[in-house]
Amino acid sequence: MDSRTKPMRSVFRLAIVTLIIALGLAIAFASGAQTQQQSQSASGSALPRFEYEVASIKLDQSDRSSSMTNNPPDGFVATNATLRGLIQNAYGILNFQLVGGPDWLSSERYVIDAKMDAATADALQKLSREDRDLARQQMLQVLLADRLRLTIHREIRELPVYFLVIAKGGSKLQQAKPGDTYVNGLKGRGGPMGQGMSSSSSRFSSNITAQGASLSGLISFLAFPLGRLVLDRTGLTGNFDFTLKFAVDRPAPDATLNGATLPDSDAPFLFDAIQQQLGLKLEPGKGPLEVIVIDHIERPSGN
Repeated sequence: MDSRTKPMRSVFRLAIVTLIIALGLAIAFASGAQTQQQSQSASGSALPRFEYEVASIKLDQSDRSSSMTNNPPDGFVATNATLRGLIQNAYGILNFQLVGGPDWLSSERYVIDAKMDAATADALQKLSREDRDLARQQMLQVLLADRLRLTIHREIRELPVYFLVIAKGGSKLQQAKPGDTYVNGLKGRGGPMGQGMSSSSSRFSSNITAQGASLSGLISFLAFPLGRLVLDRTGLTGNFDFTLKFAVDRPAPDATLNGATLPDSDAPFLFDAIQQQLGLKLEPGKGPLEVIVIDHIERPSGN
């Protein structure tokens, strides 16, 4: 067994669960991590400023073991959420890109229920998916600035990353043909992981299907289980068809579920799966990445 896989198993499990809970956030995280300004649309034009009309932020007194965030058409809802997680959501960054702040950002849990007026909800629905994601991030930024007195600044720091490169033997990705049709309809629409991509997950393995998709969706996904941003150094352009299946964990030899022995996954762990199935390779390194530094924050004000 590769020595890299054992300490990462718990990270894989948590990351996959998080991804399934918040499928709509994967691309938003990646775009924010690439330092895109939230005041601009995906095309670079000015994005209208939207705000929530009312919002409630209360300590979560439940005994929930997991957190949940959701974006209904008329608002934003979160349960058992940390303020640190909300800030990451608002600025489209991963955990290691948020610097500073008190310990209670990670220890205290909150219930958030924010509502927008009908005109704002209608205006958001008329935006493209990418611009709507950016607008919602901006709205959450405004809410946190108002209710937490949050102020931040941005810095560029050298941080650990993974570089995605072509492995020895060459890429195994299949170039998508313009005339290809796909029975499940992934091509040509924005799936939960972005254009032409979808994922499924079980307790012990995860599967990604890409049809007529660029590598950006894969790059976005990989940041979650790896806990680092991934930078594309393959030099590959265009859209591709591929499937990536990898093990998240292995059941214990005597593990059972409802009296039946759990089957062992025959899929390789992530590093080996990428190389064997895609002809690509993850190499550790360092790169200049944007971080958000907390200058000031307070516990939420009253409703």
